[in-house]
Amino acid sequence: MNKRKTAIGFAAVLISAVAGFSHAQANGLGERQSTVAPVAPVQVIQPASATRQVKYLLLPNQLKVLLISDPAAEKSAASMNVDVGSTDDPMDRQGLAHFLEHMLFLGTGKYPKADAYQDFISGHGGDHNAFTSATNTNYFFDINNDALQPALDRFAQFFIDPLFNAAYVGRERNAVNSEYTAKYTDEYRRIRDVYREIAVPGHPLSRFSVGNLETLDVDTPRPLRDDLVAFYQAHYSAHRMSLAVVSNQPMATLENWVAESFTGVPNREVAAPSEFESFLSEQNKGTFIRVQPRKDMREISFVFPVPATEKYFAEKPLSYISFFIGHEGEGSLLSLLKAQNWATALGSGNAFNWRGGDAFAVTISLTEAGVDNIAAVEALLFAYVDLLQREGVEKWRFDELKNLGNLAFEYGDKTAPINEVVDLSSSLQLYPPELVLKAANWYGKFDKKLIQRYLKFISPENMLRVLVAPGGEPELESTYYATPYSLEQHDAGGNLLPAEQALVKKLALPKPNPFIADDFALLRDSVAPEVPVKVVSSDNVSVWYAQDHTFGVPKAHVKARLLLPPVADSVEGAALARLYAKITAEMLNETAYNAAMAGLSFNVSASSRGIDIDFQGYNDTLDQLVKAVVRDMRKYNRSKKYRAKVHDRVFADARMELLRAYNNMQLDSPYRKLLKNLPAFVFSPYWAPEQLAGALAAMDRASYETAVVSLMSQADLQILVYGNVDKTSARATGKTLANLVKGSRPPAALPSTRVVNMSASKTADTKGRWNSVPVEHADAGAVVYFQGADDSLESNAKTLLLQQLIATPFYGTLRTEKQLGYIVFASNYPIRDVPAIVAVVQSPAVPVSKILGEMDAFLTGFESRVLTNFERDKAAVISVLMEKPKSLAEQAQEYWQAVLTDQDFMRSQKLAKAVEALQPSDIQKTYSDQLLNKNTRLLLLTPPDAAALLDAFYDEVDSPDKFKKGAVTYDYK
Repeated sequence: MNKRKTAIGFAAVLISAVAGFSHAQANGLGERQSTVAPVAPVQVIQPASATRQVKYLLLPNQLKVLLISDPAAEKSAASMNVDVGSTDDPMDRQGLAHFLEHMLFLGTGKYPKADAYQDFISGHGGDHNAFTSATNTNYFFDINNDALQPALDRFAQFFIDPLFNAAYVGRERNAVNSEYTAKYTDEYRRIRDVYREIAVPGHPLSRFSVGNLETLDVDTPRPLRDDLVAFYQAHYSAHRMSLAVVSNQPMATLENWVAESFTGVPNREVAAPSEFESFLSEQNKGTFIRVQPRKDMREISFVFPVPATEKYFAEKPLSYISFFIGHEGEGSLLSLLKAQNWATALGSGNAFNWRGGDAFAVTISLTEAGVDNIAAVEALLFAYVDLLQREGVEKWRFDELKNLGNLAFEYGDKTAPINEVVDLSSSLQLYPPELVLKAANWYGKFDKKLIQRYLKFISPENMLRVLVAPGGEPELESTYYATPYSLEQHDAGGNLLPAEQALVKKLALPKPNPFIADDFALLRDSVAPEVPVKVVSSDNVSVWYAQDHTFGVPKAHVKARLLLPPVADSVEGAALARLYAKITAEMLNETAYNAAMAGLSFNVSASSRGIDIDFQGYNDTLDQLVKAVVRDMRKYNRSKKYRAKVHDRVFADARMELLRAYNNMQLDSPYRKLLKNLPAFVFSPYWAPEQLAGALAAMDRASYETAVVSLMSQADLQILVYGNVDKTSARATGKTLANLVKGSRPPAALPSTRVVNMSASKTADTKGRWNSVPVEHADAGAVVYFQGADDSLESNAKTLLLQQLIATPFYGTLRTEKQLGYIVFASNYPIRDVPAIVAVVQSPAVPVSKILGEMDAFLTGFESRVLTNFERDKAAVISVLMEKPKSLAEQAQEYWQAVLTDQDFMRSQKLAKAVEALQPSDIQKTYSDQLLNKNTRLLLLTPPDAAALLDAFYDEVDSPDKFKKGAVTYDYK
């Protein structure tokens, strides 16, 4: 279940009374003595630099609890993990665990209104969500600190007294079915449906996890509500649950709140579900399955059932094996396959799991030539496994992974509380409480025999091969996603031709990683700027610098943008930039991969203005990575001979991968395709996926090589260096990056970025605009764009508050009451400084005309109620705007956006003040002008069923370019 989640949150109808809620209590004024019964003390291991209190509790009902009291936490969060998932569904009620997850949100005995929980969370600056996995179901939320106690009380009722209201059983099974149909064409689900088909009958992996109207029939084989209650009582028991809470409240206060709310969760003392062995029957081992995808893709997965590894979290045998098989450096399996032009990517690791087992998989993205050489690819995989078995299981290699794991534990980026609690509640089910923070990164014990035992499972005799590629003559079709596939017989193990035998000798295990840091000293320069200042300013290079005084980690971020006039000038230039980024990323992959394994990262990407280069990681070795990248990029930019070598190796595949990706976007689900096309209508320079695909299709190697020569000729370079660095280091890094534009002519002026002004020159008889976007999906979809009055700070503030006021009622009315579909939301959609709201609906049940009619009916009817929660929702918006970045990475990105635009590093705070100044009359007028005025709307629709009905209010637009041509715009540098 993917409930709504946006930066500003959502709002709904005011709860008239909140039982037992007082602000003095919520603020934890005066630390209360804990009333939780003592248990044997557990010392939870934390990073050495941690300043938070962490405590493990076991409540009398055997509910496991992890509490974190962090005075610096700007929001509180909680997550409950339940030890039951979709693989535990009854065979005659598949999808029941997922359906139950949906139903828990729809009212409890203490809070019976269907939207009571959602309304309270969103009205106090929070978000909420839930998901059902194979063996777990997780519920979570975050909220303003002063509202945690009543939020916990509402949350606990999910697990104490859910209503399972019969009136909502029928409605919510429609929502589950809408989720199923919305993702009916998703490739992952289509492929997974084939795995389900070939699993041993009755095995957990043979179950259909999502559910639909057929598997969730109201009356057959038993009343659905009866099955729902029975499943809940059979699995939702306190001793099979784990709770994690993070807050700024004192520890004793958190203990008492949790005890008060969650001790009532019943312990039914039910047994955990049975464990199963391999999902493959003996006759299916070695089977070759060919799956026909909808999209243009080619990949092969070698899947190996293995015994469950949960108890080996200290030894990590599969993590060790995956690290080496998935390595991308020199001598690796992927490096060799790329050199043969057989593959473009490789991943390895746990593909899926069930109670009692895991499925280890090696998945390789193939070229067309690779599809023709699958036997050789397979043979090289097992040659590498043999090399690893003979020579690769060594203590020094394990110790290197141990070192990297310790660094990740000690200096990992802090995450938002809502993400942290999900990880912790899940981990509490898997690991001893003292290791719950550390276990995922902990390599505690080298066990050579255990690793080699698991390597023996990676064999041709214990394998399923799944090729996903166009072609073939599929004889079968999967039950739930109609995926065409066939079962074929191929010799297991693969073979190399005599001419290919020499390839095995080129395989090599990784050398010691040169990028691992060993200096973690923190800089504390009292005069260093905490907000970026410009420390270098030349004709074509600007360097901004700030030192971190907040997060206290030995890391830094270096961000650079090459502003390139050809890129911003045309769709051909945009396509050129994307191909340049793809080629250089591939050229640098082996260097970047080694760095990534050592906790550094490098990324090159195209923007609407040029090329972006991003580095981050431990400052001790980050400059080493910057120099290596600049060296190779400079050679590529300046040497025709070097470029030719690179192009011989990667050009054809890079171009084809990009082209395939853009063409495959045509098969996206309706709402995703509509949203990807929306910016092309209102923003310049921006082009829709099909426009980029057309430009790439026309760009061969010769034309690319001609164009790329002058790409950097008039470049302007913007740089930000931020983190555990001093000014001297920042300037030195800037000097290194400046080599990319050394010798360039003075930078040329870039075309301005432009946003169409939907309100300009509108008259009483002017209509809004609409465009139809073809989709290959049965669902109907609509995206309606409501632009703000102008690009002022005040207009942005009004739009933020307006979205907060309407989002939850919009969702509740169109999804829960009207049952239009699973995908329903209203979200903020700013472009540059121009605010907007987008309303989005995808429906399997009604046509476009009905979607638009229900949207209009909601907007008209809600106008009189929009101010119901005005003060509450205003406070929620302000609280979000005033939230500080949670990590060095978040702060770096916030600074970078300001550097690239208006250098206003206090915009969020200014917006918060503007929201604070808003009066009810401001919102009433904004509601009428922005949401009810059809003349300023832009509609993107799947082909409408009744286009004539649109003509009364809207004019059809032929294309993005025609719409933007001659339009009045907001212009930005």
